[in-house]
Amino acid sequence: MTRLMELRAEVAPYLMDHNALLATVLNDGDWVCKLVYLADIFSKINEMNLSLQGKTVTVFDANAKVSSFKRKLMYWLECVKKEDIDCFPLTKSFLNENNIKIQGKLQKNIPAHLEALKDSFEHYFPAAQEEGLHEFKWVLDVFRVNKKPPSLNSAEYEVLIDLTSHSELKIAFQNQSLPEFWLHLQG
Repeated sequence: MTRLMELRAEVAPYLMDHNALLATVLNDGDWVCKLVYLADIFSKINEMNLSLQGKTVTVFDANAKVSSFKRKLMYWLECVKKEDIDCFPLTKSFLNENNIKIQGKLQKNIPAHLEALKDSFEHYFPAAQEEGLHEFKWVLDVFRVNKKPPSLNSAEYEVLIDLTSHSELKIAFQNQSLPEFWLHLQG
C-alpha cells in the first residue's frame, strides 16, 4: 500500500490510458485517504511483526513488544479522536499536501478501525497471558533470585542455587544474550 501511494502519480495515468476501473478511485480523495491511512497502519503492524522475529527474540521480548503495540493502539485512537494524526505520517503528509481535513465517514471509520484492531489484539493477546509470564521473570536475571520462584519446585530451586553460585556462569550471563546463556547451560 505504501508503494502504491508513492507511485500513485505514475500509476493513475497508466490506468487511465488502459481504461481500468481503478483509475477513478486513485483520483477519489476519500478513497486515497483510506488507502494512505491503511498504508500507515499496515507499516506499523509490519514493523511490529518484524521485531517479533529472530533467533534471539524471547517470549519476554515478544510479550513486551505486543504489550507496547496495544498501548500504542490506544494512544493512536486517542489522537485520532482529537483529530491529531501526527502518529500517521503518510496520512498527515497526504492531507497537508492536498489541504484536506478528515471528515465524514473517514472521521468515523479510522477510530472504529483502531478500536476493532485494539479489540482483536486484546482477544489474541489478553492481559492475563502477559501476567502469566510474571512468575517466570527470574529467567531474565537469574543471579538476582533470592527466594524460590513459584514456578519451581524445591529440587529445581536447589539446582538454581547451585547454578547461581558459579562465578564463571555469572560472567557468561553478563557477556551473552539471554538465549545464548540458557542454551550454553543446556549444552
